[in-house]
Amino acid sequence: MAGGKSSELRTLFRTAPHRFVPGSRPAVFHASAGIAGNRPGTTDAPRCTEVGDNPANRDRSGPPGPTREADAVEFLVDTCSVPPEHRFAYWRSTLGDLLRVRVRDAPSAAPDFRARLAIHRIDRVSVVEIAGPSMTLDCGPDAAAPEIVALAMLEGAALLGQGGRSHPVAPGELCLYPAGQPLELALRGPAHVVLLAMPEREFVELFPQAHRALGAAIPATDGAPALFLDHVAALARRHATLDATSAKSIADSIVHMAGAVACRAVEDAPHCEHRTRAKIRRILKVAQARLRDPDLDVGRVAAAVHLSTRQIHRLFANEPMSLMQWVLVQRLEHCHRELARVRAVQRPIGAIAFDWGFSDAAHFSRAFRKHFGESPSEVRRRGSDARSPPDDTPFDAPRCQVCRFRSSKRSR
Repeated sequence: MAGGKSSELRTLFRTAPHRFVPGSRPAVFHASAGIAGNRPGTTDAPRCTEVGDNPANRDRSGPPGPTREADAVEFLVDTCSVPPEHRFAYWRSTLGDLLRVRVRDAPSAAPDFRARLAIHRIDRVSVVEIAGPSMTLDCGPDAAAPEIVALAMLEGAALLGQGGRSHPVAPGELCLYPAGQPLELALRGPAHVVLLAMPEREFVELFPQAHRALGAAIPATDGAPALFLDHVAALARRHATLDATSAKSIADSIVHMAGAVACRAVEDAPHCEHRTRAKIRRILKVAQARLRDPDLDVGRVAAAVHLSTRQIHRLFANEPMSLMQWVLVQRLEHCHRELARVRAVQRPIGAIAFDWGFSDAAHFSRAFRKHFGESPSEVRRRGSDARSPPDDTPFDAPRCQVCRFRSSKRSR
């Protein structure tokens, strides 16, 4: 076999970028059904198709159209196509010859040895499915582009060994690890495991602290891990129905969901960029909804989002401005827009300021001039001189009792 092709397929946890059917291995096929459809131990044996007889291409009239990238398994090994007494030898030699993966500790003498491996690609994400009895797979180092792998244990259990450490993965658990390093994957079956490999550079750029979650089993009982596990199981069942137009969007969702899993696994949330951004967005959303409240402060926002004031200060420590500085800027921007409206010329400047949470007119004027470089009166005059059509949007914001009292007092 050519060295280049072997390099492309040499590890179970990497992509198979080109369709490959070795002529000397008659039981390696293109097929449209994934491993999940027929697992070891079921009564219905998987149907093996002939080389080139892709069911996805049957019953199509007219000239062949463009290849559907996610329509067919790019690489499939199925022991059901050989006599029972040769199945283990075939499985071991095929994985060794094509992928340079050593198979050991498997029930080689079992007459019903059944195992399947399929690799397909969804845009830049490689999906590997393995189903079979207990066995250990040894993979050496690889110089290909670095990737991060998300392992989903759908059935059975596994012991993942890498870097001198072992990580047990129970049924229904996830594990993230870097590909390219020597790896030992001990399956305890009947096992069904799905591995999704994604570009490491992209993953780390999106989730800088995700490396802290690598190598540890992640329970998928709730939250993002549970959603990701369901997503992986659905991909195993339905990947043949995907087409090239949706492949990129689905790959994006895989990368981002895997990042959410990593962030869930990182206990110290403020050090996880992904979770930090989500918390900051939630804090700003609460503050935005309460800009008109003159009593708004960090403590009230913290209570609304179930955090401590110290946590909020820490979250905003590396932001361009603190939370209350952001609140001040938002209030000033709203006041500026109100003052620039033609119809707002009849409303006192103080009334507009009080509507947006300012309780001190002098403080409002100083902050306004500092932020915009001009006074509220200058913005008001420019708005009244504008020739643009009046704004028909009614100003229905509730006025505080202070504004009403002062307005009525001035009118007397």
